[in-house]
Amino acid sequence: MWEIVQTNTYKAVSSLVSKDVPRFDEVYAAVEWALLRNPESYPTVEERRSLRQIKTRAFGDTPAMRFLYVCRGNKVTLRYVEAMDEPDGGGLRQMLPEGGCDANRRRDGRASDSPVAGGGAPRRLPLAAAL
Repeated sequence: MWEIVQTNTYKAVSSLVSKDVPRFDEVYAAVEWALLRNPESYPTVEERRSLRQIKTRAFGDTPAMRFLYVCRGNKVTLRYVEAMDEPDGGGLRQMLPEGGCDANRRRDGRASDSPVAGGGAPRRLPLAAAL
């Protein structure tokens, strides 16, 4: 069973981001749900291989988001969150499973209504934000 922990940096940044991002609570709830299911399935960040990221898609007036975290023991420690300027999450397509064109597919191939993107084989992506 995984437990989610927030660093002080994450708390401070998410407090600022949540003021500018509509429906941030819903985005966070979707990310929390995904991380509690299988946090190790999301890609690591190339420069810091213990650091992982999960991205959401933009929907309506809510921008794509990126959450950075680490997994140790049974804890998922959220380190940073940022809103992405690019409508596809700034590299979201790089996170798609092999041979797939939609990261929001369930294992049975049907579309999911979750705004969380990612999954499939973990891939290493460059870190765009300073930590």
